[in-house]
Amino acid sequence: MYAFSSHLVPKPKSWKDYHHITGFWFLEGEKYTPADDLLRFLESGSSPIYIGFGSMTGGSFQEMLDVIVQSLVRTGIRAVLFSGWGNLGNADLPPFLFKAGFIPHEWLFQKVRAVVHHGGSGSTASGLRAGLPTLVVPFGIDQPFWGERVYRQGLGPRPIHRKNFTVKRFSDAIVELVENGSMQNRARAFGALLRDEGGVSNAVNIIEAYAR
Repeated sequence: MYAFSSHLVPKPKSWKDYHHITGFWFLEGEKYTPADDLLRFLESGSSPIYIGFGSMTGGSFQEMLDVIVQSLVRTGIRAVLFSGWGNLGNADLPPFLFKAGFIPHEWLFQKVRAVVHHGGSGSTASGLRAGLPTLVVPFGIDQPFWGERVYRQGLGPRPIHRKNFTVKRFSDAIVELVENGSMQNRARAFGALLRDEGGVSNAVNIIEAYAR
């Protein structure tokens, strides 16, 4: 069983009947109570974008943070930044950038208008399922693959590899995320497909069928 969506990665013709693409697996109904400062930020201006690189630690996170801040200044876009394993310390961030700890994607992605992340399969699935245009900044492993699939489906700009992460490239990409109406419409339609997919139920049915 492969826990990704055939809408994003179609089943290869060479695969056998016992190779199953179930759809992405999601944990539903995770309870979360947001902090007051997060709610104030979300309600204090235009809808932000989400930026988060999960457990990625390659290269200088401070360098990435400088690019992010300069790009947001240049574009006038607000953002929620998930620090992940990157060490932000007590960095004094501008008011248009909110530093967040753990927030369930299911909750937060209903509050933002686009997502930027490293392209892990889970983050990719969560952003697309929420119907959000997605920019992938891959560090390595399988992340370039997911970034390319997102781009080829018209669900986000061309990926920007970590080593090519510059103010010009990032600024242009996030403007495209929030201003490209065609991309936004495609992302919304794709999100509906993923929400109807039922990956966990499909997996359970497959397991039970083999058990019988």
